[in-house]
Amino acid sequence: MMRRWFELGIDGFRMDVISLISKDPTYPDAPKSLPYTKSYYVGASNGPRVHEFLQEMHQEVLKDFEVMTVGETPNTTSEQAKLYTFPERSELDMVFHFDHMHLDYGRYGENFRISVLN
Repeated sequence: MMRRWFELGIDGFRMDVISLISKDPTYPDAPKSLPYTKSYYVGASNGPRVHEFLQEMHQEVLKDFEVMTVGETPNTTSEQAKLYTFPERSELDMVFHFDHMHLDYGRYGENFRISVLN
């Protein structure tokens, strides 16, 4: 499918939730202490074969085209994001993740500000 779109002339792909394409096969429950905002990613994000799958995609399709790829990688830290984008790993050109979205969660986060202001 990707090859066909590239042959038609598109210049790249944005890959939604690409960090979720490999799951922990034991499907673990999230620890009760984990904030709700991240609990549903336990066992689903940055799974054991995610980089293998992306490297295969690059080898089978992407290397044959001069295109740009960007992956949406929820529940991925900045350090993990580097693994997706190091050129010598042949995976993705860039990613965006959401660590900044969770900065105001927790003890003195969003809920604290709302209660003080109301």
